Amino acid sequence: GLMPQFWNESVWWKGIFWSFISGVVPMLFVKLFSFSGRLIVRKDVIGKGDVKFLAAMGMLLGIPGSIFILAAASISGFFYGLFSKREWGVWIPFGPFLALGVLIWIFADKWILSWYFNIKI
Repeated sequence: GLMPQFWNESVWWKGIFWSFISGVVPMLFVKLFSFSGRLIVRKDVIGKGDVKFLAAMGMLLGIPGSIFILAAASISGFFYGLFSKREWGVWIPFGPFLALGVLIWIFADKWILSWYFNIKI
């Protein structure tokens, strides 16, 4: 996370700087999504805790981890909402899906990255 070795930086403040950037970039993306969602549907579409959680995980796991976490959480949340017996318009917490994405990334990040970069297009 905040270790400079994670970013292959020998100077400690560069590691902290890149960890900070890795937290701010996903946070701003989700805040932009939240702001645009509020303009379109006139209510909150994502909680502030989800934004903070993703920022913290970005600091610890980096930008590739943040991208995967957000994608995995969105896909799993979509399927949960699609197949659950909830009424339309009921608030579904997004935090558990973010946590699921974090767990998948922590245990399978090397496999996911090697699979992704070996895709033949």
